[in-house]
Amino acid sequence: MAGFYGSLCLTDIPKELITVGKNGKKYLNIEIGERRQPSQFGATHYVKASVKAEQKRDGVNYYIGDLKPSRYDNNQPSQQAAAPAAPQQAFNQPNDDGDLPF
Repeated sequence: MAGFYGSLCLTDIPKELITVGKNGKKYLNIEIGERRQPSQFGATHYVKASVKAEQKRDGVNYYIGDLKPSRYDNNQPSQQAAAPAAPQQAFNQPNDDGDLPF
């Protein structure tokens, strides 16, 4: 099963869609959908506030976030998202020019 990560813009949530449950906690119904094409930042899915057709208002943005495929699957970096390792220099070894290693 593929995992996803991303962020939600809390200031974009239409406050009238937040409901209070019997337990006194606040809830927002959401929908997650797949984008037709990945965004310029690699997002493949979107998150929007779920709203009934009769509650929709013109000019209100119900899209509140983006999701990307998780970089990890079963606690292992995925082959697709794993970046090649950069060459490392030992910090206890001086550079050829005798300067600091950074």
